[in-house]
Parts: sequence; C-alpha cells; structure tokens
Amino acid sequence: MIYLTARPIGMTHRTKKFLNWITEGDKKEKLPDGPLLLSPDKLYKAFKREVILKTPQEFKIPLLEDLKKCFEY
Repeated sequence: MIYLTARPIGMTHRTKKFLNWITEGDKKEKLPDGPLLLSPDKLYKAFKREVILKTPQEFKIPLLEDLKKCFEY
C-alpha cells in the first residue's frame, strides 16, 4: 500500500496521525502500513492547488508515472 496525498510535506506528521486514526469495519481494523508520499511544495502552493484550483492531479499523475517507471523492465 502506498499513500499519496497532495498535502504539503510540512503536514507529514499530521497526515500520518490521520491515517493511523482511520479504522474500517466493525473490528476497527487500521489501515496497512505503507510509504507516505506528499507534495514537496510549501503550504500555500499545495493548498491553492488542492482546495482553490481543485487540481491535485497536477501533482499526483506525474508522480505516479515516475513511480511506475521504477518498476518497468
């Protein structure tokens, strides 16, 4: 499991805390462990892209394409 968010890197601790807080189902199962990928941008730029412009895909799609290349033969 890889967690990808357009949140700025400065929110790493809060995002990890949030993911650890989430539970699923009646058994209150936690999400599986996995790396967390965040935007390297500062708060205002990341906030503007995600909340105001509503275009987090401008960060996420290129990152996923680069990640995919790491596993190609």
